Amino acid sequence: MPRSLLLGAGALLLGCSSLLGLDEFEDGPAGAGGVGGGTGGTGVTGGAAGSDAGGASGAGGTDAGDGGGSKTCNPKPGDPLEILSAISLPPISEVNHESFRIVNGGLNSQTVHLVMRMTDTSNQRILVVTSLVESGGQVSIASSNVHPFAQEVFVDTGFTDAQGLTLVGSLGGELATFSYKLANTGKGVDATATPVTAYLPTPAECKGPSGQPNGVAFAWGTVDYAIGCVSNGEGSLHLRDGASTMKLASKSVPDGGPGKQDDLRPSVYTLVGGTHFVGSEGGSLRWGKTLADLATSKQLVLQKAAGDFVSLFAGRANGPTMTLLAARIGSTLDNASLHVGSLSPAKYGALVGKNPAELPGIIDLTAKAEIPMLSTPGQDADFLSAAGPSLLQDKVFFYKLKRDGTPVVLQYPVPRTSKDLVAGATASPAGVQDLVVWVEHPTGAWKVFARTLICG
Repeated sequence: MPRSLLLGAGALLLGCSSLLGLDEFEDGPAGAGGVGGGTGGTGVTGGAAGSDAGGASGAGGTDAGDGGGSKTCNPKPGDPLEILSAISLPPISEVNHESFRIVNGGLNSQTVHLVMRMTDTSNQRILVVTSLVESGGQVSIASSNVHPFAQEVFVDTGFTDAQGLTLVGSLGGELATFSYKLANTGKGVDATATPVTAYLPTPAECKGPSGQPNGVAFAWGTVDYAIGCVSNGEGSLHLRDGASTMKLASKSVPDGGPGKQDDLRPSVYTLVGGTHFVGSEGGSLRWGKTLADLATSKQLVLQKAAGDFVSLFAGRANGPTMTLLAARIGSTLDNASLHVGSLSPAKYGALVGKNPAELPGIIDLTAKAEIPMLSTPGQDADFLSAAGPSLLQDKVFFYKLKRDGTPVVLQYPVPRTSKDLVAGATASPAGVQDLVVWVEHPTGAWKVFARTLICG
């Protein structure tokens, strides 16, 4: 089962951000969450979830009734681009669909960099960075860099600047960056250059032999992070901002392992106006400018019925505000809702409690077959885009929001040309288009497809 934005608790829910899939950092999703498209309505808060407050209610997939997300997409004509067959690869035994990330090439760029992690038949980890260029509505491969690693490697986020492409993640259980030169055209990665690896300071409690990570969240486009650790029966939460690392909290972990202390397992980290915000799986929140502020956690509750749980899967700084995305998931996995809010640091306290008005529901699902396992959102200066397969893995759904969280497109089914099961998907704005990439796993093979959409 791919690691999902919906996935946050229970065996089925542990698997894509976010969105979130630091396999060596966690036994479940950090930075991932899940949403569904369902009945109409202006929002989903508590018992009012899914009511037709301005929109007709019905089976999954309809737009929010307030006009948000009422636009749709038009796929470009022709078949999607099949990527793996166009890349020179060693014999591959597995494509890790949970690891897929897309890094936008910059402001108004029509280039995006697709990051894929694979395992070859000799058990080496292969990091593949493929630069895709959109032109005339069609997507093509500009270049691809294929590099083997002897240790486990994972990429969580990345950014481009004048020096090239920087990916941020981990190598061998320690936080690290991977820097790539861009080709002279400025469009694609240098296909032959070896990426430069640099380790980031990693708390001792997260490193072996007794320590291990328990979720990590990077501030988007930076190397600053919040990370959970477990060591010698103690769980801890740490924050790194610039040159300093601080321990925010710690407590005993009864079973001695990760995955049981969700309040110390970060999935969202942002820094807005000097105020840190750390959100953990299960809805635990911390914010403030000082260590004393951050030492205390508060609780967000999104609940339609007893047993519902919360997954925080994306938080992005947007000028003086933060855009926060969270999911409410029913205990039986047959209903869910996506909640989005845009808040200044002065309003963070309004998130505490049950079904806060500052985090309204934008789409609600009452049909299990329509719940998408969304990826970590890609972004540019104006929009956020995400995609994911349904729980049944037979469809790919696409979502697009403005940077302040205003819905543009919700629950758009991406056209495919096969009926093979979809293992995972991701998306990003790419100039005036949006790019969706998904992984199919027919018997004995792996296939990766890309398609451009014009949305809104």
